[in-house]
Amino acid sequence: MYQWAIITSLRILTKKKVRRIYAAYIKKQIEEHPDSIVLVFPYYDNTNAVREELTSEGLNTVELEMSGALVIVDITKIVKSQYFQVPEVERLSEFIKLVEDKNKNKTVFVVADMSVFHHLKKSKELLEYEKNYTKIWLSLKIERNSAYIM
Repeated sequence: MYQWAIITSLRILTKKKVRRIYAAYIKKQIEEHPDSIVLVFPYYDNTNAVREELTSEGLNTVELEMSGALVIVDITKIVKSQYFQVPEVERLSEFIKLVEDKNKNKTVFVVADMSVFHHLKKSKELLEYEKNYTKIWLSLKIERNSAYIM
């Protein structure tokens, strides 16, 4: 099972506010669900900035990443990866499925900055994919918390 926390655009919120939001969410998930995995896919922030923000919240990112409890990957690397033989808008879900398949007894929490799709001019494709995929999530009883800020 996995849960999403998605941030799609920074037009309304400043980077600083978004950092505080995702850092607090990630910290809470790690503290309340110590046997889970948190996947973080930044776009506007680089991966080191995410690590610094999480460290400022009191999280030991080195230890968490070494144990596999925290995975931080630039979302562009996944979306542009040729490893997945599916359209760009589906590659993030494919990556998450790989993590889930390797960790069947763990809950996976996902924090993703989806504004990459806006920059790739794939917003319509993403929304269509999300609309169709939501039906699948509901049938599988997957928990999903999304925050779309446009």
